Amino acid sequence: MYATEPLGSQSRLWTDKELEMLNKGVQEHGQNWATIRDALLPHRTIQMLHERYWRSQTKKTGRFTEQERSLLETAIETFGENVDWGLIASQVPGRTARQCRQNWNYSQTHYVQKLDEPWTEQDRERLRSAVGRFGTKKWTMISEFVVGKTPDQCRNEWREKLDPSVKRGRWSGKELDLLMERVQTIMSRKEEEERARVAEARAEKDKEGEETGGSSNGFVDLAPRFKGKRRVNWKEVAKGMDGRTPEQCRLHFAVHRRLYRIQGDY
Repeated sequence: MYATEPLGSQSRLWTDKELEMLNKGVQEHGQNWATIRDALLPHRTIQMLHERYWRSQTKKTGRFTEQERSLLETAIETFGENVDWGLIASQVPGRTARQCRQNWNYSQTHYVQKLDEPWTEQDRERLRSAVGRFGTKKWTMISEFVVGKTPDQCRNEWREKLDPSVKRGRWSGKELDLLMERVQTIMSRKEEEERARVAEARAEKDKEGEETGGSSNGFVDLAPRFKGKRRVNWKEVAKGMDGRTPEQCRLHFAVHRRLYRIQGDY
């Protein structure tokens, strides 16, 4: 048991150590004052913990700053939206649980209002931060942290303008030569695979006809699968083009293939 002091006792003044433990408790347990009391400050009442914590907080009003918004997003990413907002607010100094909840809900509710707005430098900084945190595969998650932008918008903005691994300068003659060579090599391989498929299917059909006395069951498509226009896998092409995207490869092939006398429909 812990001894109690008279209400007017000097011992009821909060020490720096107690304040440190109080703030630590809020960070770990949110505003679950009973848990904080039992774990860290059993000689203080729940009401004392609640009142002292909020007196120590410098209340802020007005719009969230970029730093505060970043802290809020990090807290929600860590704890989720369905936990005690007091726990989330403890990660954003000077902001209450209500302010954090309202700011987050407002940003989600007004998401669609920014879909057609041009990208701002603030949007791009959010995108860089989100990509740094989640990588370049989770575009739906990334878009949640770039308010007002869809996953496709985020992916395109990153690949076309921000990705530091992508080259955006003029193409050299060597790059164009390599591009045309890769397209022809890949398509030649596909055509060879298609010829092998047709030959195998024809042989199988002939064998089946012999076994059934001249008639075969089932239809086998012997026509080339290109059927007119060749389908180039530009992702495969771009794998051999250091720093160039599939879209860049597709566009430059379309513009320059006549100079290289590459015929056919692509």
